[in-house]
Amino acid sequence: ISKNTHKERRMEPTVSIITATHNIVEKGQTDDFNLLISLLDRQTYGKIEHIIVDTASADGTAELLKNYKNKSLILTIFLSIILKLYQKFTKFFKTS
Repeated sequence: ISKNTHKERRMEPTVSIITATHNIVEKGQTDDFNLLISLLDRQTYGKIEHIIVDTASADGTAELLKNYKNKSLILTIFLSIILKLYQKFTKFFKTS
């Protein structure tokens, strides 16, 4: 690869893909999720980040996501604490 190609790649914008998950194991969506990961892994564009946002799944989704945590393409974010805070604030404001 020439120096120009490296320089051009550094100038390319990062593409962020955000996937929200909630109890995908319970809903039978693991095959769909695995297909999504497989298709993202095949992308040839060099600057892709995949952000997975899980909203306090209680069915084994967290364990499924841990399998993908170490892949360079993926950044996994668990928002269970934020969801619980949101629920508490919502409850508080409804009673106010």
